[in-house]
Amino acid sequence: MDFGDADADFTMCDLINPVPKRTRKLFSVMADYATFYRAASQVFEKTSGEYDEARRAVEDGQEQIRLAEQRKSTLRSERDMRKRKENALLAEYNSKHTILSELIKESETNEDKRDAVFKAIKDRKEEGVIERDVFAAFLVTQRISDNSECMTIIENASKALAERFTELEKLNDFQVQISLLEQDESRVKSLLNEATRRRQQTADDAIRLAASVEEEVKQHERAREIYSSRLQDLKTKKEELTNAVKALTQKDPSVRGEVHQIKLEMQRLGKEKIDETEFARTNCAELITRFRDLIVKYQVAEKKFDAQSAAFVSVIHSLNRALDKAESLVELPGEESINQSHSIL
Repeated sequence: MDFGDADADFTMCDLINPVPKRTRKLFSVMADYATFYRAASQVFEKTSGEYDEARRAVEDGQEQIRLAEQRKSTLRSERDMRKRKENALLAEYNSKHTILSELIKESETNEDKRDAVFKAIKDRKEEGVIERDVFAAFLVTQRISDNSECMTIIENASKALAERFTELEKLNDFQVQISLLEQDESRVKSLLNEATRRRQQTADDAIRLAASVEEEVKQHERAREIYSSRLQDLKTKKEELTNAVKALTQKDPSVRGEVHQIKLEMQRLGKEKIDETEFARTNCAELITRFRDLIVKYQVAEKKFDAQSAAFVSVIHSLNRALDKAESLVELPGEESINQSHSIL
């Protein structure tokens, strides 16, 4: 019986032939399913590879974020240390400036006193008065020598100011590093956009694959319906043939042995048909189940990738806000320190 033509006649060759045409048709259907499974496996492997690349890109981005966080923490600790040193230097400078102002005032007062003493020495001729004035002048000279120590303190304060300007230059270097961090952030964002584009492309491929799968399923359903209708026709013709054999047996008893062999062959072919049908159904069901499992795994992987992408975007935004905040905090103390230095000078 040839299933390629629904109107074909059932012949004796179909009963004797151990590999009937319907078996070849069934093998053709199984080959189509195998071809479809290989194509689906290739598409899934390609999709899995793209997902792994996207996952590695996300992991690289997270590693870069972690390094940026470490660098940010280091910059923040160094900034706090510089701020403490700056406050200590400013406090020391203010205290020394106050001492210097007092010493300058006292020196001016001593100069006036010394002039007064010299004038008194010129005016007075008495010996006792002269000795007291000389002693007072000696004290004034001693205070002037003490003022030299104050000048040394002033020089040290100038050196501290020079060190402060060096710290400000380092602060500018840190601002350059912050700009480099911003460039790294933009590069990470570009990687994220590329990963998102690949994910969208993968989703489109999955949609096309699902559509092709649905079309293949519909085609196999139609083939199964055709097979069922032809199987019903075969049963009908089998009954007709059985009736014809019974009639022939009643007419000619000598053909009973041949009829018995034909019955055995028909039973064997029927059993073979049942086994082949069951085997084909089992393989088809297994292929459909495996493909559905692949679809489910892909959907789970896609959801996981979406969650990781959302978390990655959130971390990028958090890093951006943290960098902006760090930059503002770095700029404000630097400007205040410069203004204070100018006001002191």
